[in-house]
Amino acid sequence: MTLHNLNPPKWILVCIILLLLVTTIQIACNQNKKSTSAGEENVLAFPPIAPCNSGANPNALPQKWAAVALLSPFDGSTMYISLITYDYSLKAMRTVVADYEGGFADLITINDSTWLLDENSNCLKPVAAGMWKVPAPDWVNSTDHNCAGIKPILEVPVQWWRYAAGGVGNWLWTRTDNGYPWRMMFVNDSNIYKLPLLGNFSMANFITMESINESNLGPIVNSCRQSAKNLNAAKFNIQSLLKDSRLNITAGEKEKRLAWLGSHAAGISLPDSSISLPVWPQTFSAKSLMTPVNRTATYPTNIFYDWRIKKQLTAMQQPDKSVVDAYLIDSVTYIVQKFVDSTQCQGVLPHLGPATPRWAYVDKCQSKLVLTNTPLSPNRKTLIFTCPIEEGRVFWIWYTAEGKPIVFFETSPPVSEGTSLSLADYYDFNPNVAINPVIFKGVPANCMANNQIYKKQRFHGQLAIDLNCNNCHNPVNDKPVVINLK
Repeated sequence: MTLHNLNPPKWILVCIILLLLVTTIQIACNQNKKSTSAGEENVLAFPPIAPCNSGANPNALPQKWAAVALLSPFDGSTMYISLITYDYSLKAMRTVVADYEGGFADLITINDSTWLLDENSNCLKPVAAGMWKVPAPDWVNSTDHNCAGIKPILEVPVQWWRYAAGGVGNWLWTRTDNGYPWRMMFVNDSNIYKLPLLGNFSMANFITMESINESNLGPIVNSCRQSAKNLNAAKFNIQSLLKDSRLNITAGEKEKRLAWLGSHAAGISLPDSSISLPVWPQTFSAKSLMTPVNRTATYPTNIFYDWRIKKQLTAMQQPDKSVVDAYLIDSVTYIVQKFVDSTQCQGVLPHLGPATPRWAYVDKCQSKLVLTNTPLSPNRKTLIFTCPIEEGRVFWIWYTAEGKPIVFFETSPPVSEGTSLSLADYYDFNPNVAINPVIFKGVPANCMANNQIYKKQRFHGQLAIDLNCNNCHNPVNDKPVVINLK
């Protein structure tokens, strides 16, 4: 989501879902400090992120390990469960992957060649050479990276690592207790690290990971190497492979595959009629960390929303301690950056107001999976759903069954658009609270009246507000518009 040099379509779409709602700004806090109670000060305080461990680098992974991962594709089509077995002594990595529609594939990568296995773990055929490569145990330290801090994700303390490549950043979160990966996020599907399977998905959440003594991959590796002469340079699409695997399967075969999922990913299921998409309360406040793909830091963020007066505010604390505020007021969004001694208007987005409480229904979002008391949803039920952006791109969103936001992320965010915020992790959510209207009064006068700001602060060309965004974000019921900004 864009803050500087905003690209309107992206900002509008990102606003559709959540994070953008309201916040508190340091200047407003200072101006009203005498009349601010201790409780209000806590609401206005930005969520903290602890400093990284001194001299910290991600731990090298074990020479042999096994994991179960939940995979979110870029296009939002469905979700996948993968059982991964890694044995660097054999330069081998086996990735068994399945979905809840009956798709199933068993693959093994040896060095940089990949084979498809049959149901008896025999090499069926080679599918790619050079597309994937078994990473070394210390691959997490072999590329340019920096630590942004320590903060829990899904109640597990983790270190936040940004990996720079080509001016963009992929993110890795490692547990502080054992150093193992807990989550990965990739900015696009180029898979620049050639990670088998994992690098072809927008996000990977690790349900389990553990060191193992034996991988039992030796016989498979020997069998596949004997067919090395059949290798070619072809590549394959993992989702197409899984889609093809659903064709003409019998009811018994599908039942067997679903049983495999149940044995490796207990507590994860398709949603039923008892599960509903969230509807926002009339008012709420929240705190989150927002993560960009082209910056080295995360942004502690305060959020406030009051649908009764059609106002939202999201305040994002920058690394220099300035605050970027997004005020969504009536049918306009104002972007304001506030420093200790000055305030700058960064841009104005006409025909973009606060999101309707029923945005998930208006945007035709789709439920994907339900997690019930799993490591990724401890002691609760979590709904995972998607909302469309454009073909091949979606928002992935996690909410508790009670309507509390947990995670929001956007797939393939254009990195040329400002700060390219694509991820929000939520730490606090307070529904139906009283919102002090003073919070919404931080927009400088020059932002509200001077039409030149539209031209000065926006990209050239046309700003097209599509129907879906307009329905979600236009509380005064303006019609979709096209504004010529040249």
